[in-house]
Amino acid sequence: MDWLWGRFGGHALFDPYSLQHVVWFFAITVALAALRQRNIWAWVLGFAAAWEVAEWWIVDNVPDFPYVGKEDLINKAVGDPISNIVGFLLGLAAIKAVYAVMGGRRPGGFQELLERARRVAEKAHRGQQYGEFPYTYHLFQTHDVLGKFGFSGEEPDPVERKRSQKLILAAILHDTLEDTDLTYEELIENFGTSVAELVFAVTNEPGTNRRERFLRTCPKIRANMDATILKLADRIANVIHALQANPDILAMYRGEWALFESELRWPGESDKMWAYLELILKEQK
Repeated sequence: MDWLWGRFGGHALFDPYSLQHVVWFFAITVALAALRQRNIWAWVLGFAAAWEVAEWWIVDNVPDFPYVGKEDLINKAVGDPISNIVGFLLGLAAIKAVYAVMGGRRPGGFQELLERARRVAEKAHRGQQYGEFPYTYHLFQTHDVLGKFGFSGEEPDPVERKRSQKLILAAILHDTLEDTDLTYEELIENFGTSVAELVFAVTNEPGTNRRERFLRTCPKIRANMDATILKLADRIANVIHALQANPDILAMYRGEWALFESELRWPGESDKMWAYLELILKEQK
């Protein structure tokens, strides 16, 4: 602040107090946007911004309010360690709140998001069954299939790691739009647009029968390579379970193999997963 004041000779635009107003207008905007996502850092930022606005209004509208001059205020802020610490925390809150808004979700590491996805899925699918198991059994099996084919969420390459993490989250949530009351907007709010788009891509479109629903959904899946991988992992998990527990469902999947492959297989992509699916479909119990 002092450097700006000295450099520009007191120009009104660069008055430290005017800059303070600009900063807090920005803080309020970010905080209001991020508060909707229930971000604790946004609450901190919003409280601090509200405090500043209230103080600003009092100073401007209550002439006799005992308030120090702006120069004294700046000197105090620069020289007061506690003020510097508070300023650092508010700056951190602002960064995290901006990250939440720009990322379309609340900030947090992948493990935190993974745990959240599990909790959301368990709540959304509560009371639903997958054979003799709770429905989440199938979701976690789909997750495990991705792990079997190298999608660990811990890849050294940051681009591949982000892609893998997105697929893992979508695997756990992949039936929420189709089979529960969870909405697309809620998925965006909690997990980001890319995860929500994957879940939407594998969500069946309406149709009069299973074949029609599948064919109407295929264009969405084909438009996103990662959606194809997710659908493939879903089918592998279903076939593995059918091999163990449901010969009638297994026969249905075998009958659908040719259509499933012709509609969704990309040349040269995910060949190991496709080969594995073909292998287990031919397997005898």
